[in-house]
Amino acid sequence: MSRRRKLFAGVVLALCAAAAVVIVLTAGGGSDTQSSSTTVVLPLPIGPVLTPAEYRRKATAICASAPKLPNLDPSSSEDAAATMRRLAQLTDEQVTRLGQLRPPAALTARAQHVLTLVSEGANVLREAADATSAGDNDRMTKTDERLSALAEQSDVAWRGLGLPTCAG
Repeated sequence: MSRRRKLFAGVVLALCAAAAVVIVLTAGGGSDTQSSSTTVVLPLPIGPVLTPAEYRRKATAICASAPKLPNLDPSSSEDAAATMRRLAQLTDEQVTRLGQLRPPAALTARAQHVLTLVSEGANVLREAADATSAGDNDRMTKTDERLSALAEQSDVAWRGLGLPTCAG
């Protein structure tokens, strides 16, 4: 295998690993130093305002019921891109489910913050998929760095909400 091909394969696998972290973060911060070019729109909460214990119980159940991850050992860049797009879709679905919970006022800002981080991660996954399809190593590296940063921030934010099950 050529050196360039080995490098490309390594970057693709790193992106898939970072993508897995993002979906685990939703299944599971600080401030974001790099912003996504895509606007994040969160779902509107429905139902009654929950107590902190009810919110944590329901959010934990959603995170624990996250779907199984697809195969993360792609045989080609197109397989890797398809996997990342699927992970982004699964992440969006989890954000929707979690975003429909109505947290108590004391947790609302933190809940919106973590869902924004995770939703941004799904957007970065789509950017990573596009970069992978195009064979753009520089963009793949940048998206990998952004995914790693978002994963770290999301982990801290989930734990700050008292939802370690949702963290990585």
